[in-house]
Amino acid sequence: FQPKHFSMVQPLIKKEIVYAETLAQTEKNASLFVGFIGAGLMVSRIVRGLIDKKVVSSPSDIAISKVYGRAHDISTPKGVRIFKSNEKLRRHASHVVILAVQPDITKAACLDIRKGESSALVISIAAGVTLETLEVALPNRRV
Repeated sequence: FQPKHFSMVQPLIKKEIVYAETLAQTEKNASLFVGFIGAGLMVSRIVRGLIDKKVVSSPSDIAISKVYGRAHDISTPKGVRIFKSNEKLRRHASHVVILAVQPDITKAACLDIRKGESSALVISIAAGVTLETLEVALPNRRV
């Protein structure tokens, strides 16, 4: 099953994976740490892609927050870290944080990201959430 809008988002996901691969290659001998706030079918597929393409050294370099929905344990590879708070996830995901929540929850998730220092790149795959919205919600952050 694929949501109707998945075909529109799929090129963006591929672009983000290519960016993550490039970032990992530039940091030789360093692992890429990626976190997802929210979980669902798209997150599951991105996680599998990061692992299959060896963008991350280990599934444990990926974290998913269970705050705004249920993590899809069945479709998520074993070894992926699950956190019960977005703050803990933000501390683990030192390179990339991907917002994968419903659009109406995006601002609340951004507040959790703002609560601490982080140099991680923040990417949103929430439908209809603009770059301007992220820049306002996450001042002085890479979005």
